[in-house]
Amino acid sequence: MEEIFERLKERIGEKDRMHGRAHVERVIARAMEFDDVVRADVDVLTLLIIVHGMDPQEARTAMVEEGVDEGTAGTVIELMKEREAPKSLEAKIMYDAHFLEGDSEFFQIHKSLLTSYDRGENLEECIKTVEKIPKRWAMLARNESKFAKREQTFRRFFEELSKLMG
Repeated sequence: MEEIFERLKERIGEKDRMHGRAHVERVIARAMEFDDVVRADVDVLTLLIIVHGMDPQEARTAMVEEGVDEGTAGTVIELMKEREAPKSLEAKIMYDAHFLEGDSEFFQIHKSLLTSYDRGENLEECIKTVEKIPKRWAMLARNESKFAKREQTFRRFFEELSKLMG
């Protein structure tokens, strides 16, 4: 499977600044730190992380073309549907690892600003976009305190920035 993972990562390349190979590798690394990973299907989890930024049909095609069997590809596609409300262990690990990506509590702020910049949004539009993001909660109990701290920092930063903007 390692060879398939590598080919899929090459395939996504630098899709965009926030969902390219470096992002995928950071999310995989974070996921593998979680104790819960020992109960998960690590191959399915890794595939889910690699293809999470793709359209589901594009993801299925890429996985099958690179040698993933249809059943596993189908499982990954089903897990992609859990993105906003994870139920399976693999989707929960992916969700938490995605939010806790990076070593800085400011990482989500950087990602939001860069994503807005890449979309051509100005700072005011970025703040409005961020204000629409629902509050996020950890899916795995062990991540609750880290999640809460990052979420609080994220919200406070944009609230203060909004006040400065007037």
